[in-house]
Amino acid sequence: MIQLGEHFKTDDRSRHSDWLRQQRWFIKSKHEQVRRDDIADKQEQSMLSLAADIIMATEIQIEKFKVKLDAYDEATVKALMENSQALDLINAQLEEMLERAYVMEDGRRVFKTEDGTQVFDEFGKEVLPDELDFAAIDPESPTWESYQPIFSEREQLLVERRQILEFQEKVDAARERVDGGDISKTDLDELDADLLEIMPSSVKAHVPGFDTSDNAPAVKTAFTANAKPAILENPVNPSNDWHLQL
Repeated sequence: MIQLGEHFKTDDRSRHSDWLRQQRWFIKSKHEQVRRDDIADKQEQSMLSLAADIIMATEIQIEKFKVKLDAYDEATVKALMENSQALDLINAQLEEMLERAYVMEDGRRVFKTEDGTQVFDEFGKEVLPDELDFAAIDPESPTWESYQPIFSEREQLLVERRQILEFQEKVDAARERVDGGDISKTDLDELDADLLEIMPSSVKAHVPGFDTSDNAPAVKTAFTANAKPAILENPVNPSNDWHLQL
């Protein structure tokens, strides 16, 4: 009887062990199936995303984009013309001041502040007392306060000009891209968004239908269906391409 009891106990343990193995196999199998389903879902999503990316832009969409590019070209030309006219006026004012400015031995034209404590050269660099006797500057010469804001405005106009020219290069590149052959709708949208993002405000002002009220980077459906300045404490030297046409 004891042996028979031990036999049944051993048999029960064996069946329990088999049941545990079956449960583990079932759980593992379930996890593997879930993992395979997840992989399949991700592959399907990737295929759908790829398919969406390669949807080709229609001829109508491309033509509408070209209409935008034409408008950008025209706005760019107008912005450049305004910029050139403003630069001509600024250069004339600076030329008049530079002609009346004190000239140092090294040829630099300099301007003394109204309180007589500082002197700056025509490029905004401070001139130290050991370089120049400030008293040698004629009191009737233009002051730094009268020269500096005009000088700064010219610098801003030069920056604006570079931005306009860089934008024009982007427009030309976009035109070459759409003229070069098939282009996906995604690529076309990205070109459109990139141009809107880098468009200078001086160009936006000449784009018909552009909403500049809140500086929103979007084009409306027309395309889709001397206050006295403070003295600079640390004037920054302009880039080497700053030269007046004198």
